[in-house]
Amino acid sequence: MTIAETVRPPSCAAPPRVMAGGGLAVRALHGGCGATTVARLLGARESFAPGAVVVAAARTNLRGAEGVRAMLADPPAGRVLLVLTADAPLGPPPPVRAAVLEAADLLAGVHLLPYVPLWRGSPATAATATAKWRRAAEALRAEAALAVDGFI
Repeated sequence: MTIAETVRPPSCAAPPRVMAGGGLAVRALHGGCGATTVARLLGARESFAPGAVVVAAARTNLRGAEGVRAMLADPPAGRVLLVLTADAPLGPPPPVRAAVLEAADLLAGVHLLPYVPLWRGSPATAATATAKWRRAAEALRAEAALAVDGFI
């Protein structure tokens, strides 16, 4: 069972950086979480729009788990999509899965962007993304569009 199947309903130490665009606000839950890549993927800009759907970004490591738990202490208003960016070619470890389960009531959806080995030493671009990553990114874009339109 995936995190999304476990958490999804049927249908940081530093202050969070928020990038918004198209009715979406990307919130970095910790440094190095991949929020810039997620914002670029969704076409977000660096300005916050009140009432925007929040896309919270975290890595699948201990800092990511801590970031998700910190978000629970200061939850954003409205719908939240959680994007976990894989930090290794493995599934999320138990602390991350536990943090996601703790946040289940707050989340409209959870997406896992898979690990791309090539990006360790080169820029993250669509041209160098794996097919699995592109499918996951397209699912995130589709769900984000539904959330902005009020369907989630």
